[in-house]
Amino acid sequence: LHAGHVSYLANARKLGDRLIVAVNSDASTKRLKGDSRPVNPLEQRMIVLGALEAVDWVVSFEEDTPQRLIAGILPDLLVKGGDYKP
Repeated sequence: LHAGHVSYLANARKLGDRLIVAVNSDASTKRLKGDSRPVNPLEQRMIVLGALEAVDWVVSFEEDTPQRLIAGILPDLLVKGGDYKP
């Protein structure tokens, strides 16, 4: 997590009533980014994100994409990081 992420999330929060951040599980991150990832385990990543003022909820998902999670939540607005591809 770096300053760019914090700024991005703060701006995303301004677009709606609440901000839910979806985080890849450790296994999903490893599949997508290689054996040296993730740098920090899921629980720690979720704690750090949850501590940000802009973030209302942090949820994790096991799949390589959050499509199933998004379909379950049905957000009014979806803001995604630049590296996400459905």
